[in-house]
Amino acid sequence: MISLHISKKRITDIPSDAIIAFVNTKENSSTPTDRAIIGVANDHFHRRIPKSTPLPDGMAFVVRRTQMYPIRFDNVIFVVDEGNKKIDELLLGAMRAANKEHMRSLSLLIPRLDAKQKDVDGQFEAICIAVARACETYAKEEPNTRLFALTLSVGEDDALLGRALSCIRR
Repeated sequence: MISLHISKKRITDIPSDAIIAFVNTKENSSTPTDRAIIGVANDHFHRRIPKSTPLPDGMAFVVRRTQMYPIRFDNVIFVVDEGNKKIDELLLGAMRAANKEHMRSLSLLIPRLDAKQKDVDGQFEAICIAVARACETYAKEEPNTRLFALTLSVGEDDALLGRALSCIRR
């Protein structure tokens, strides 16, 4: 069973084996997760994203920390998100990659919101439900998984925290 936690901490302040970061290789745009990681580890993780060939949508790969930074996470799991797959499918790929690397805890900033983490399309609840569904699906798929916790960061917004908690309790 994977327990899903909701946190108001910044994504880089959550102790975890890895942060899940979604990357869009076509747009080459920076997400709030990218900016947070780069803010504490410079381009240590991002410079190792393969750029030579197009990466398939949904591909998940682990980039390990090779230098000592005073950070609360050890790795980044990059998941290629070209916008064609559902959030839960992308998260399942990240969880599978984490399990192969013997990881026990992951952290995730709410994906697919705008650059300031605002819910512009009313998708926040649907995203939270997809995250919870991915945890349930993965627990059924891998009952003996080493992975036991996913912490979802909603930022410092009390309203988003309440909305996230009400979604996953359904």
